[in-house]
Amino acid sequence: MTDIEISKLLNAKKNILDFKQIDKRYHKGYNFSLKDQEGNQFQVYMRQHKKQTDNFSCGLSFLQKDGSYFTLTRYNGSSHNHRNELENIRLGYVCHIHKATEKYIDKGMKAEGYAESTDRYNNLMDAFICLCEDCNISHSFQKNIFGKYDFK
Repeated sequence: MTDIEISKLLNAKKNILDFKQIDKRYHKGYNFSLKDQEGNQFQVYMRQHKKQTDNFSCGLSFLQKDGSYFTLTRYNGSSHNHRNELENIRLGYVCHIHKATEKYIDKGMKAEGYAESTDRYNNLMDAFICLCEDCNISHSFQKNIFGKYDFK
């Protein structure tokens, strides 16, 4: 997948179709099904560790024709010191945003292996808001779910 194709998928207006609550041994969260105006299907996931408040992640994946999901971006908490392998740079224990890149794909690495530090969020709900804003996901849904569910 090229950087242009990735950008097009990220920028397409997406609407949430449905969601499912997840409650596992160590984390809780939600999975959301989305669709854009061209009929492309996506999934957003939100995960929060039950004991470690800085251990959270939310991300957007694209459903490919073969039925597999391709992670376009993910927003992580500060629970680990991420390393951009190709650049050999460690970000430190900071919140960071992973981005799928053609460069990492071409090297046979995890598509979203590259990340940049951010101070735009420091908890899962704020990360989710940033993800929705950055990836053109319907904002009307956010208002409904925030009044109904709590990830703290």
